[in-house]
Amino acid sequence: MGSTEGNRLDFGHGKIARFGYLEYEDAPKKIILSLFPADTIGQAKNFYHSQFVENALALAEKKGWSVEPNLHLSAMAKGCMKTTGELTQKVHLKEYMGYWLKQMQQHFQTNAGDNKSGFLKAFDNLIHAGLASENDRADFNKHFKDTKRTTMNICPGLRIKYEWTLGDAEKMDKENRFASNVKQRFNEGLSAWREAIE
Repeated sequence: MGSTEGNRLDFGHGKIARFGYLEYEDAPKKIILSLFPADTIGQAKNFYHSQFVENALALAEKKGWSVEPNLHLSAMAKGCMKTTGELTQKVHLKEYMGYWLKQMQQHFQTNAGDNKSGFLKAFDNLIHAGLASENDRADFNKHFKDTKRTTMNICPGLRIKYEWTLGDAEKMDKENRFASNVKQRFNEGLSAWREAIE
């Protein structure tokens, strides 16, 4: 499973995560592998079950990964904006995931409704739940309320990442171990929801 394009690995039919990324960060110098599970409503419905949530948390607690909320609003499979509510901060990861464990199976695409009342109610609910803030309202208006869009997707994703210092990556590369280590880490991350690359 998987095809590459630049720094992106496309898992194709991945039910919980479609893409993985391997990127270089200059300050500080490091290589970052990122997975983005629950990036769409459909993926999130597949992901938010207690075992997968526990597995994702275990990546951070036991295996050296970093896990953080990646809540965003999208339209037509295109991400439009991220929100900045209190529960979208990394320190509230367990509360964020717990919220969606309870809510995800009843969560559907939001319709604009008359005078965008559907969008407004959904956004106000996000603020009330601590998943968005009033600071996000201008972006919300720009991307949804003040547009001709009729649907809005609230996507309760995560960013799961593993980092190597540049020095460690270069050392492994000289020993012809880095590529296999990247594959191993990709599969370790994907194993949280029982997927893998070959």
